[in-house]
Amino acid sequence: MNIRRAAGLVLALALAVPAWSGGMSRQEVDRRIQAGAAGLPSVLPLISQVDWEEVQRGRHPDMADELIEIVATVSRRDKGGIPVVAALLRSKNSVERRGAIEILRQSEIRDDRMVAYLDQAIKDPDVTLRLQAAQLLQFQDSPKGDGLCQGVLATETDPRVKALAAGALARHGKPQGMGALKTLLRDASWEARHAAALALKDVPGAESRAEIEAAIRAESSPSVLSA
Repeated sequence: MNIRRAAGLVLALALAVPAWSGGMSRQEVDRRIQAGAAGLPSVLPLISQVDWEEVQRGRHPDMADELIEIVATVSRRDKGGIPVVAALLRSKNSVERRGAIEILRQSEIRDDRMVAYLDQAIKDPDVTLRLQAAQLLQFQDSPKGDGLCQGVLATETDPRVKALAAGALARHGKPQGMGALKTLLRDASWEARHAAALALKDVPGAESRAEIEAAIRAESSPSVLSA
């Protein structure tokens, strides 16, 4: 076997075996998880090295999976980890803010202390952060969380963010949420109607099903109907 053919075989075998991405070994990930919240400050600087837009597209750039697993696991297990991570939402570095909220979103943490941090993120000039903060509000079924959603309905200009906040309120049994979704479903903008239709799909109950059926009968936009 010549050298070129041997090198090709080695490369093929390497590609066939799924590797732990980002160069962080499984042992290193486990070690950092065991360190708990006290070890998070040494992990968080790595967040700025990840392309979080790629993560949101469903891709997995170097270190993203490892960071999500470490930070999410520690934050779920040790509530002291939540403020350590969420403090990055006040960072001047937009990459750090995006990374922190993406990790917290994937953690699906249900803790009322998160609302204070989401209050910062829901006002961020970056609409991506506002969308992720609104997604996190789905898990904050509390007076503070619902109050934040109501504030979003009053001030937000992006229909996608507004629909998520309305959907959270509707899921939590608040009539303002369903009222806002009905208004968005009749908006002149197809993007607003699309966002409302997506949010309604996650709201249980006969009223939401009736609204979806009525919207389907009245809708002409293929993009909205595909929701």
